Amino acid sequence: MKNIKIATGIALLVLGLTSCKDEKQEKAQKTVDNYVVYVDSVKNVAAADLKDNWKSVEAEYDRRSQEAQAALADIKDNALQQQRK
Repeated sequence: MKNIKIATGIALLVLGLTSCKDEKQEKAQKTVDNYVVYVDSVKNVAAADLKDNWKSVEAEYDRRSQEAQAALADIKDNALQQQRK
């Protein structure tokens, strides 16, 4: 009976860790997707509007780009950890 409780506890711990990794990877993927959507949306804005608001567009682009790069690094780290297992 004691062994069953220990095995169940270990199984729940493994499932919890796997779940966290999946959530982290999903969040990273959403961040990258949001960056792609933003870049595509900027392409659809009239050049005159971009010129008027260029500093804010550039600042938002830089912010989203940094977030996407960090998310890609997380995805790569997760992939490396998965390969090591």
